[in-house]
Amino acid sequence: MSEAIKMDMKNGRRNRGNPPKIKFTERHDTPAFCLVKAICGIAFKDGAFVSEWIREPEDIYGIKIPDRLQSVPIKWAAEWKQTPVFRRTVRDVKGNLETSPTLATQYHQMANWNLRLGKSFGLKEPFEFKTLRRAAAAVLPEGVRSQAMGHVNGSIHERSYRNEVVDTDIVSAFLETPSDKSTMKLIGHTSLTRDPNAPTKPTPAHRHQVQEDTEIIEARRMLDSQTQTIINRYRSLAQATRNAQHDLKLQAELDHHAQLKREHNALFKRKLRAVFEQSRKQYFETLGVICLQNQHTGNPEPPRPDEQPFRFLEREDLIRLLFPRSLPTSPQQQVENSSKIIRLISTFAITPSRLPVPTPLFLWRDFDLRITTVSRVMLCRYTKLYTALEPLLASIDNPCH
Repeated sequence: MSEAIKMDMKNGRRNRGNPPKIKFTERHDTPAFCLVKAICGIAFKDGAFVSEWIREPEDIYGIKIPDRLQSVPIKWAAEWKQTPVFRRTVRDVKGNLETSPTLATQYHQMANWNLRLGKSFGLKEPFEFKTLRRAAAAVLPEGVRSQAMGHVNGSIHERSYRNEVVDTDIVSAFLETPSDKSTMKLIGHTSLTRDPNAPTKPTPAHRHQVQEDTEIIEARRMLDSQTQTIINRYRSLAQATRNAQHDLKLQAELDHHAQLKREHNALFKRKLRAVFEQSRKQYFETLGVICLQNQHTGNPEPPRPDEQPFRFLEREDLIRLLFPRSLPTSPQQQVENSSKIIRLISTFAITPSRLPVPTPLFLWRDFDLRITTVSRVMLCRYTKLYTALEPLLASIDNPCH
């Protein structure tokens, strides 16, 4: 399969109304980076194929190309063409999570998930979309890079995206001696400063520290005072809420109470984040000192954290297929593995982990999927493209260029 995705940049004056198309081919060597399978998995979940003969992944791999053609286009149903491909999760009337039929995934939510991913992976620096864009830009020729990223010219990359780490061994070049390429390459990777034992989320001690903060104590005092005043008059907040339907003054009091609660929670969250980030910063600043101290005093190094078990066996199966230990040995095995991947991605397309991409939107009409004589390929519309694979990057080392 192959695919072309139309990339419409909404950031400022990017593309100047002429969005590029990025080509993708199906990958069997590194399935984790195969966007074709990801899109097909979501398409099966949505039922976005117009043909009644495509109902299972095996149906795609069974398509035969007539001798007069070099490809067979796979079309989307008309009712899906204007629908965002990557959609956010919402709650139904019963409070259950479901995928919204119309609302696109939000950028800020994806950015927060990226940051959490970097922390859970033990990265020292924040794991941001720009990290991935830099990595992509670093391996592309200037002309292609500017077109793909929506830049007018190469000066934007030089000013905003070029890695501050000089990617060469200057001393070896000056001495005209061979360079240790593996070491030099590692220096530019985020994995160089990674520590899986680094703090990944706030601890009870962090929360207790924030609770003792004077600003939090004052905000809590004001909230508790307002809550007690309402309870003394109406016995409970629920009763006050019912009475407020016919009492505008009481409704104003409840609105003020809700505002105090929001302000308290926002302040607590902000303080907790600051305390946690400070603890992470201190952890990495003292890491070298502690390692040397343990080495010279005979103290054992802390063990690596235990691997968390998968909540769903299907996720474990998907990870094994996306990161295979060996390549398929036959075309039949390739088809079987690819079909399993597509089916498993379709299974998880209803959860918040459905391969997300921030705005600007991908609509189904932006994807041109074809079965070709050479390979299966796909064309798509580029935003911050590599973030489509963001949930999968926790298992590999990523360059920080």
